[in-house]
Amino acid sequence: EQARTADHGALDLDGFITELAQFTSRQPKEALAATSPETANVIRLMTIHQAKGLEFPLVVVADLDRKENASSEPAALHAELGPLVPPPDEDDKKSATGMRLYRTLEKGEEREERKRLLYVATTRAADYLILSSSLEGLDKPKSDWMQLIAERFDLGSGQLKVETPAGYGTPAVRVTPEEPVTDHKPAGSPRGPDLLKLLEDAHQQAISDRGGLPPEVAPIPVDRAARVQFSFSRLTGQLIRGERPLHAQPLEQISVRIASGIDPRDFGSLVHAVLQRIDFSGDKETIRQWCEQLASEYVVLHAAEAGRQAWQMIERFLGSERGRQIAKATAIHREVEFLLAWPPDSIGDHSEQNRTHGHYLQGYMDCLYQDSPEGWHLLDYKTNDISAAEIPQAAKRYEMQLYVYALAIERSLGIPPLELVLHFLRPGIEYCLPWNDEARHRATQLINEAITALVSSSNSDL
Repeated sequence: EQARTADHGALDLDGFITELAQFTSRQPKEALAATSPETANVIRLMTIHQAKGLEFPLVVVADLDRKENASSEPAALHAELGPLVPPPDEDDKKSATGMRLYRTLEKGEEREERKRLLYVATTRAADYLILSSSLEGLDKPKSDWMQLIAERFDLGSGQLKVETPAGYGTPAVRVTPEEPVTDHKPAGSPRGPDLLKLLEDAHQQAISDRGGLPPEVAPIPVDRAARVQFSFSRLTGQLIRGERPLHAQPLEQISVRIASGIDPRDFGSLVHAVLQRIDFSGDKETIRQWCEQLASEYVVLHAAEAGRQAWQMIERFLGSERGRQIAKATAIHREVEFLLAWPPDSIGDHSEQNRTHGHYLQGYMDCLYQDSPEGWHLLDYKTNDISAAEIPQAAKRYEMQLYVYALAIERSLGIPPLELVLHFLRPGIEYCLPWNDEARHRATQLINEAITALVSSSNSDL
């Protein structure tokens, strides 16, 4: 079913297999599905809901005297009573409020549901049913389940109090009132650690030179056969491994002349966040409000000035030819995440050594839009404070980044992108990279060299 769902989206077979491999290597903390048939000679522990529709020779239903859940919602919406919140005098038992009426109704419905749940639990047994409970006294059942059973059976003798339906025999019931013999001693009330004693022990260990790290916290051996994930930083355009950048030189350190006091990375994140959310053909005042609102979330110092500059930059972009094209596009995808197995089938080294490394590239594309059936355009925003003369040299530093995006688009959509565009928002200038066989060959060379350098650098640090 997951494969069918992925087939209707932008994920191809290789991408799905890669995601599946990643899923199995990092299994979620979920309950495992049953791996044995219903008739297997095993003991199962399951919830009543999980047991629905199943039948077993022997069933044990435990903790029947467990009290009902006394929690209540802080607010509610009822079809007839409307929106409800508890009043300040909620502790006044004499007050009749909408919330109290709602809780009374909910409690009644919950009890009816618990009756149905008890029915499901007790009817799972084909031959023997064991009902277990802890009671302070047989005449004092506290839970609604035990009260229901006490209405029909004598809890001391097991004798049936009511008549059975026609055609039903009298059930054979045996009561075991004695507690089972066990070596377990009930635990007392939990106590927190004695911090003063812990501190004193630590001092004594330090004085006697018995301190140090226990063997259980020794370094974990490196698994060189494990999968290696690489990603692209949107701000630097440099290949990094995991979340730790290696030999990456932020472009902001090369040519940044943003207004004094505004962090360039925060400003770049702000602009990208606005462009991710806005409607390109929408009201400009709404877009300006987005800039002001998100500035306080992304920029620490001089947020108001950052919001003003972001609005000026985005307003100029919306009025450009590129902005008008996106506003008329038939499909727009922003912050497109991709996972690209490396090397792809169509290019690169397919030796046994390379295949066992398990490399893959992960990243996000700023904007991918379509203006014709085969017309997909890749657009990457840059917020560098840069002059027109500096753009060709700066674009070279983003070359590999856009090449990876292009390969991911080809792999997902089956067609090459028409354009690879770097849009430098501050000067309002674009730089387009060609995408052809020569570019594909260069992309393969650049990425292989970068991965080799990263792996070699990582291994030399071990």
